[in-house]
Amino acid sequence: MAQMAGTTDTYDVKGKAEDFRDVIYTVAKEETPFQKLVGTNYDVSATKHQWQTDTLRAPGDNAKPEGNDATFQQVAPTVEVGNYCQISDETFMISDTTEAVKKYGRKSEIKRQTVKKAKELARDMEHAMVGKVQPSSAGSNATPVRQSGSIWTWLSTNTDRGATGADGGYDQATGLTVAPTDGTLRDFAEDQVKNVQQQAFDVGAKPTVIMMHSSLKKTFSKFPGIAAIRADAPAERRKDAQAVIVGAADVYQGDFGYLTAIANPWQRARDVALLDPEMWEVGFLRGISQKPLAKTGDAEKRLVNCEWTLVAKNEASSGAIADVQAA
Repeated sequence: MAQMAGTTDTYDVKGKAEDFRDVIYTVAKEETPFQKLVGTNYDVSATKHQWQTDTLRAPGDNAKPEGNDATFQQVAPTVEVGNYCQISDETFMISDTTEAVKKYGRKSEIKRQTVKKAKELARDMEHAMVGKVQPSSAGSNATPVRQSGSIWTWLSTNTDRGATGADGGYDQATGLTVAPTDGTLRDFAEDQVKNVQQQAFDVGAKPTVIMMHSSLKKTFSKFPGIAAIRADAPAERRKDAQAVIVGAADVYQGDFGYLTAIANPWQRARDVALLDPEMWEVGFLRGISQKPLAKTGDAEKRLVNCEWTLVAKNEASSGAIADVQAA
């Protein structure tokens, strides 16, 4: 059917109102699984945050005669460890005109960017803690940049590594964490989990979470310990009740306890962590905040920053499976 002659349509009209949805849609992973798991602490009061660890002596024969005259042994001191606070920041500059004009999806561009930059900072922190092997650094006058040692540079007691791999750990002589040596890649397997679980059990640790990169989660769900892959619909079937195919595992029951599986998109793809969340913490010397910078023109400058460190209360509480890939 043809348009009748003389018809005025939308192609001819001037001054049409815009149909602009008043919202901004963002697709990005905002979660920081490790930080959400372990929690935060604001009691940090120096650029190097320190704490102490201890353990019990090995058990042995302990039978004494009547009337025994006590003898004494020097008690073992606690072990001092620590990590350095790292400064992370984001900046942005918004023209005064941009802030003044009417905008869709937000009233203030400064407020929107402040929230966005804070989320980006949290993701940068997650990357520094679990996404890379980052030994701690005290910085110096020449290079005044401190670094917080990442989780992988702490874990050294309960580990399972590929050939040629070597543990890092905390160095008492330097007061810094040392990066582990990456070994030969091998397939991620259930026996590795069993091995680290047993090591942790033997030293008295009780990890409850297994955290891995998303690329390894599918392999984890295929561990042979999982027998049933289907779940029947409820016995009292509703009209819309359906059977369920179980294609993933979220809890692993091993010989030495349960592990809740968490996929972390920011984590190193070759490493898996067995964690006791209560034995880790993120410490803040300065929390995430926004600060206006000196105005030098027709724009607003903002700094969003924080000063933080990773607190490994006792690394022997947890463990690492290193040098693995999806099978």
